Amino acid sequence: MIESVLPDDVKYVKAENFFTTEASGLVVDPQQILDLGQYRLLCVNASDEDHGRGHQEIYHQRLTDLNHDFLLLTGDIDAHDPSRNIYWHQDSYHWSLNNFRSTQIDIQSPRTWNYSCVSRAARPHRILFYLGLQDTEICTNTLFKLGNLHPWPRNDDIDLTEYEILQWQKQQDSFEKNNFANDPGKIKCFADEPYINAYINIVMESTCNSLVHTTEKIWKPVAAGQLFLVYGNQDTIKLLRQQGVDVFDDYIDHDEYDSEPDARQRCDLVIKAAERLAQQDILKIWQDTYQRRLINQEKFWKGNFITPHYYQLQKTILYKNR
Repeated sequence: MIESVLPDDVKYVKAENFFTTEASGLVVDPQQILDLGQYRLLCVNASDEDHGRGHQEIYHQRLTDLNHDFLLLTGDIDAHDPSRNIYWHQDSYHWSLNNFRSTQIDIQSPRTWNYSCVSRAARPHRILFYLGLQDTEICTNTLFKLGNLHPWPRNDDIDLTEYEILQWQKQQDSFEKNNFANDPGKIKCFADEPYINAYINIVMESTCNSLVHTTEKIWKPVAAGQLFLVYGNQDTIKLLRQQGVDVFDDYIDHDEYDSEPDARQRCDLVIKAAERLAQQDILKIWQDTYQRRLINQEKFWKGNFITPHYYQLQKTILYKNR
């Protein structure tokens, strides 16, 4: 994580702590700049959360107005522009490397479930995905777990219809009884059933917006040696390819759903991609991809998915204005 390698003359702060919202709009929190003069460089991290489209340019303008040298870290790889002091930083991968615990997992033997989905909060887009899954044949061979069964919406999530809310409410009691998630600590070391007893992990990311952003959730199936699909932000798979992750394009049709800007349509397309995959011989695909999944694992733990952007950022932090 970038904050662990910063010298003492660099002030590091997360964007959600550095900025505050007033009646006039987004402004710098005055408390955050009281001691700014004693630092050579200000490093503001907007890459750890999905701040939404448009926020980055506002952040950049507010930082420019401070008239102090700064670096703005973004989760949008297409926005990487060192000439404007904007650097792409994938906070989720560095966090995962520091927090996941390497565990010996059998990724070759047959498993019980074709698919698994696991998340800790029942956000609206995840409820939508669950309800959509109920209408398919693959539902009976999908292990679906949520740790918090009460909707926890963000203001940028989808809006469920009254009918969808009613359908969810009807199923909550039995869902909690049968599918309550295990200790989160087990998930960090991949001892939970969705990672050790399913061939394909359908990742339900924290957000489903049109601006690419990843969290640690996308790295769990990679580190656990699984195949995967993603219901998350647009172009997530495209980003993983850019980093060198094998996404198994020869078996899984990611492109249609990954490029879809509409979150509801993307949900339907992920389910359809899973249905098409289920028409193939899943066990044979599991066996045929063993070495490739093993390579994904090894690359993850060695830090091979860190891109040159990070080393460029490190160099800038160390030498800018010295």
